[in-house]
Amino acid sequence: MTIPYILKQVLEHSQQHVEIFGAQYYLFTCFAIIYYGMPFHFWSNSFPEQSESSILLRATAATLSFFLLFKDSLSERAKYFFPLYWFAVLTFCLPFASTYMLLRGLISFQWFFLSIFLLSILVDWVSFLIISFIGGISALFFVGLWDKLVNLNLSDQTFTAYTCVFAILIISLFLRNRDRVMYERIKAYRDLSGYIAHEIRKPLAFIRASCEGLEKYSPCLFDGYESAVRAGIYKNEINQVAFSSLKEIPKEFKKTSSDGLLFIEMLLMQTQHPLDANKESCFAYALDSITRVISRWEAGLDRVAKVKLNKEYDFKYRGISILVDHVLLELFRNSEHFIGNRKDAQIDIWCERSQMSNEIHFRDNGCGINDDDLKHVFKNGFSKRRYGTGIGLGFCKKVMKDIGGSMRVLSKNGEYTEVILSFPEFKGEYTNVAKSDQGVSNYACFD
Repeated sequence: MTIPYILKQVLEHSQQHVEIFGAQYYLFTCFAIIYYGMPFHFWSNSFPEQSESSILLRATAATLSFFLLFKDSLSERAKYFFPLYWFAVLTFCLPFASTYMLLRGLISFQWFFLSIFLLSILVDWVSFLIISFIGGISALFFVGLWDKLVNLNLSDQTFTAYTCVFAILIISLFLRNRDRVMYERIKAYRDLSGYIAHEIRKPLAFIRASCEGLEKYSPCLFDGYESAVRAGIYKNEINQVAFSSLKEIPKEFKKTSSDGLLFIEMLLMQTQHPLDANKESCFAYALDSITRVISRWEAGLDRVAKVKLNKEYDFKYRGISILVDHVLLELFRNSEHFIGNRKDAQIDIWCERSQMSNEIHFRDNGCGINDDDLKHVFKNGFSKRRYGTGIGLGFCKKVMKDIGGSMRVLSKNGEYTEVILSFPEFKGEYTNVAKSDQGVSNYACFD
């Protein structure tokens, strides 16, 4: 096996472990700072003064743990690798540091037992064995390389060792088994909800497709009926109220089925693994999504803001278009609220290509966002709207993350707010932005 393959397996194992058992980043940071910040020799007169290597070791362990506090402020790519950093911190802080200090005679066996016992609580038994082995062997290597191994008298520690072993076995066999059973039960419920959502999506998609056809061709049928009535060809005239309702049925059915499909896709996004979600996605054009959402948004009453769409560049993205439409519609709703009733209200939308991705830029000239609120806009529960729930932008960011993209907000208080949706590029992609005769560019071309 190659080293990249091993690292990939370790990363996947750490991510799966954090998903099943969780990771107590903040609580462990507090523990590590206190645990390694105290001088161990206060509790025993048999230990000499702490050596410089011991102080450096404890300071390094506390520092590595301290960086766990910054998990939420990292980029999405850094968060992807964060479980691996969590495992590295556990390896250094618990088996490595405690084994090194035990072999150097700086702590008692009881303190060593406390570290190993804590490790058994924080991870599953497979991870416990791997981390303990790596940490213990590394500590033995460094002690033999730079320091001298002291003579350890463990003759009176039989009961402590016995208690340590059985406590770890009890946790591994009973407590972790309970967590695993609960996870399997939750996974079964999630799979069931996903299956139900899939089954409901099929008829909804059929209804929506049928309504699109009805909406397109039914005007011809209605015009033919009215012409036949006026010409006296058709005698059984339909009630005018019922006839007007029939005209609106395709549009209402399409809207209802679209809302139902959106709810289904939201449910599936919450229950599926990102890799599984990619199998359900398809290719779509950015300008198609933007134009579709503009038409839906402008269909409402009393729209104050003018929408200016720049069509000089378009690109192809892979994702579930109905969810991307929802993201764009949410941006329109937010802008509409914060623009207010200003007469010069305008929303500018354009696509462009950056060095690493394709982007949709959504910018309004509303009141903007102050710096204190800007760093909280994606947090669940945070909202400046009177009846806002605080879950809209957080969900939108999750949609972008699941398709491999990102979402960020730029704003200047009192002037503007700009939201940038970044979509990943595809291999073999090349772009054609040559202007057509109508002044609108051709679509981006792909191999």
